[in-house]
Amino acid sequence: MTIRETRVTRPALHRAKGLAACAFIVVLSSCGGRVAQPIEAVKPLDDVLTCAHFQAEKKNNDFRLTELVGERKESVRDNVGMMVSSPFFLDLKNSEKVEAEALERRNGQLTFLMLSADCDEALGLGQAGGSAPQP
Repeated sequence: MTIRETRVTRPALHRAKGLAACAFIVVLSSCGGRVAQPIEAVKPLDDVLTCAHFQAEKKNNDFRLTELVGERKESVRDNVGMMVSSPFFLDLKNSEKVEAEALERRNGQLTFLMLSADCDEALGLGQAGGSAPQP
């Protein structure tokens, strides 16, 4: 191998290392955050569910909303730390916001379904809701 051949291949090697480092950084930058998994506002089985089902799902959705708020607070705190050490891991996807909006839409649909099915007790209206007592 001559000196001239070494000079030609060395810049190519440095370029390849630089490209590999850039590719590695791009792959790592996609790691920040998680993919949102929003729920559907209207589900296929809504027509056959009972008032108790609606109430339980709404309660579960409310619990999940509080979890998402906590998750968002942690994400903001983590982003501040990551901004200093490694900006490639910042969570910029807002998956918590997307999921919370989907849960609120579902809760709105559940409220509508409960009103349509005269679920006064599930809505917290008791007998004062205007519907006649069931025989």
